[in-house]
Amino acid sequence: IVPVTHNLGFSPAFLGLRLVGSHQTTSLSGLMQNQNSDDAWITTDPPAEYYDYEVMSVANYNGPPAHQRNAGIRFINVSIPKGATIIATKLQFVAYNTNSTSIVIKASGKAADNSDTFSDRANFIGRAKTTANYIWTPAAWTKDNVYYIGPGTELISIIQEIVNRSGWSIGNSLTLFLDWYSGAADCARHWYGYNYLTGALSPRLTIWYEEDATVAKAYFPNPNNLNDDVNDFDKSLIYSDADNLYLQMAGASP
Repeated sequence: IVPVTHNLGFSPAFLGLRLVGSHQTTSLSGLMQNQNSDDAWITTDPPAEYYDYEVMSVANYNGPPAHQRNAGIRFINVSIPKGATIIATKLQFVAYNTNSTSIVIKASGKAADNSDTFSDRANFIGRAKTTANYIWTPAAWTKDNVYYIGPGTELISIIQEIVNRSGWSIGNSLTLFLDWYSGAADCARHWYGYNYLTGALSPRLTIWYEEDATVAKAYFPNPNNLNDDVNDFDKSLIYSDADNLYLQMAGASP
């Protein structure tokens, strides 16, 4: 408590500090994979295969044999606090080839507190998925161009479901799945995976979120009535409302 002077009609006066909750917005740019097994794709039966090649793929092929391809991407060291509010996301790809076929892709996440890396087909298909999902219809792709899901609200519900899990903590990993949903015969999208140039062109995930921060509120209490916060303030201080003077702490916003 810091003594102050004023003209409010009583003395002495004191400046009090009250700590309150607030929010700050943070982005995590370029979340990525760390090893060859952090991204993979599988084919459906038949031919029931698993790949962690340099090219990732979501597709529907008439064959022979007819099959679909579904992909998974694991992102490591996600420094989002448990329960933080996700406000926007962006998932980036670099196109491996030119493809304008019509395809619809279903995005979801692994329903896990801390996602492990892929190992084989059984490990891939045995993963429980989030209830939240997003149906994505990508535009035509041109080889080596960059394409995105977002930036926007598209993947918010998926990421939010993961970071709201009881066992989630800062530094955990998360996995996103991209599954064929519908589209033309022999439709596909291919992008560079981690195995190509050790991740130089592999997918990047950016997440914007809000977390609780601490803000100090400064106020003049009336010493004659401790329940009365005086509403006539020194306007030379940062700012005020009807009840308090506010002092903004670094890294937070009121």
